[in-house]
Amino acid sequence: MDEIIKINLKIFFQENENILDLIIPFEKWEIAKENEILFLSNNKIKGQIVFTPKFTQVTKIHRITGSFTGLGMKSIIDITNEGCLYTDDLPAYYNYDASKHGIFIKNNIVKITHMFPADKKGRELYQNLIKIKSKIKKEHIKNYEGKMDELYSQIMSLKNEFINEHDKDGNGIIDVIEGHDDFMKLLTKYQIKIKEIDSNHIKNFIKVSNHLRTKRENIQTLFTKIKSSNPKDDNLTDMMGILENSIHSYELTLFNSFQMINTLIDDDLVTFYQIYETFDKINLFNSNWQNELNEKLKNIENKLDDIFYSIQSMEMTFIEEFKKMSYTTQKSIGALNKSLSTKLESINSGININNVLSGVQIYQLYKINKQTKGLIE
Repeated sequence: MDEIIKINLKIFFQENENILDLIIPFEKWEIAKENEILFLSNNKIKGQIVFTPKFTQVTKIHRITGSFTGLGMKSIIDITNEGCLYTDDLPAYYNYDASKHGIFIKNNIVKITHMFPADKKGRELYQNLIKIKSKIKKEHIKNYEGKMDELYSQIMSLKNEFINEHDKDGNGIIDVIEGHDDFMKLLTKYQIKIKEIDSNHIKNFIKVSNHLRTKRENIQTLFTKIKSSNPKDDNLTDMMGILENSIHSYELTLFNSFQMINTLIDDDLVTFYQIYETFDKINLFNSNWQNELNEKLKNIENKLDDIFYSIQSMEMTFIEEFKKMSYTTQKSIGALNKSLSTKLESINSGININNVLSGVQIYQLYKINKQTKGLIE
């Protein structure tokens, strides 16, 4: 049973117990079913209001029994009526006065014009009911606002932790994209050897480099939007999850881009073409769509929800395709990483390729369901 309703109905009963009958003891209200009667008005008022855990969901109208001869009609009309109104709001007024039956006939249809309650005590009870309903509504709103303030505070803490985790030096640049363009440096170092193998590879590697650069820009733009977001923004937690996925996708792409150069130089063409075909399948060599996304992110007039879900869909596609590549799970990956680490050291890269691989292997993907947002799998 709703705690606010329970407390206020108990007070309401105690303040009006002379005209109310308790049906279920207070201590058992907690386990009462939603349509069980907690208490009801007694015979000191005409008519009856029934109180349930759903507050005044059930309102019974008192029994009217009688008959009269309609004007211009010879037949006796039975006006026996025992009604039951179901309402999520306050009970309807139904005023009964025996001296003024209030029945009239129009077009052979019986109309009952009485209003409840009829007597003074009943009207006072009803006015008190109006007050307690208003009080309960205000307390529900206050309780909701309090819970939302607590939730916003928790989201703000998560946001600050997220920012500190991804920008440890506090310079406003997300850590994962800081530093030199090591992929381009590695390509430049080995371009002559790559050209000797096949000059067309240079063009494709340039496209990969452009893709990585645009992806870094998009990651930074999303990070900046998160930093400036209000914790009351509905999509803030999703933005953080989507950025985590984007970082994961970027690291996967970077790792495999390095390995493309590494395996080509080491004449491991099986692994090279496994990576190449995956890149081709996800359209990585065409950076137009990444550039379009970059422009949409920078345009504040665009609807951010649609953009975020587009990013999420894109990253999920990338990640799922990368998972299908088998070479990272083979025993030979150790030798590949050792060879790549040596090449990265030769260009003074600070990237620890084994740490990158370990990170992408244990990452738990953030998935979004638009009806139940923010599910972690």
